[in-house]
Amino acid sequence: MKSILTITIASLVAATSASALPFLSTEHVDIGIAFEAGAFDLHIHNETDDIEYAPDEAILQVNPQAFELIPNDPNYSFLGTIGVDHVWRLPKTPNPALLYLGFGAEEIAPGTLDGDAFTISLLSVTHGSGGKFAVYDVDAFNNPAVIFNSGDGITGADSFVFPTGGHADYNWTFSQEGDYAVEFKVDGLDGGTPVTSTATYTFTVVPEPTSAALLAGGVIGLLARRRRSVLV
Repeated sequence: MKSILTITIASLVAATSASALPFLSTEHVDIGIAFEAGAFDLHIHNETDDIEYAPDEAILQVNPQAFELIPNDPNYSFLGTIGVDHVWRLPKTPNPALLYLGFGAEEIAPGTLDGDAFTISLLSVTHGSGGKFAVYDVDAFNNPAVIFNSGDGITGADSFVFPTGGHADYNWTFSQEGDYAVEFKVDGLDGGTPVTSTATYTFTVVPEPTSAALLAGGVIGLLARRRRSVLV
């Protein structure tokens, strides 16, 4: 029988090599929305490095530092049991240890769409263990205003109007570790003609370090140090 340590190391190596896609984990990133040739263009805009990716060309990573207790405030009950359950939260304000995520439509010039606005909707959230996904804003008194919440079922209420040329950052929460496929839809009017586009983004939520993972990390570090000492 393989030891737990052997299995852990093998799992870490497999996870590292599972995807060649870039992971964005501490950058300022937008779910970018442009409008070109009569169609919406949904993408990922890494504002820190000024790089754009198609939605399936990068993974949005939620680091362990995002793990926190749900506030003991009934206004936050949409996230779970207040003061008891935990979520991973990407905050609305910058944190150098976490992804800083929002929506950005700066590429859409005024007058491009009717009413200089369009609608962003949540279409689906897929997670292997039923993890819940929510996005919310807060007012000056720290009261949450829910924008999207898969926890109570996805309906027409999971949508909001966004201005062309606009940019806004929000709080993004995930109830469980693991991979999430989150599908958004944008729709608007171009000279009275309805225009719609959808795109799916991949989020990976990293769990809190376990003793096994820490042990494996220590062993890997020890092996690396030994290898360096042999080479010297």
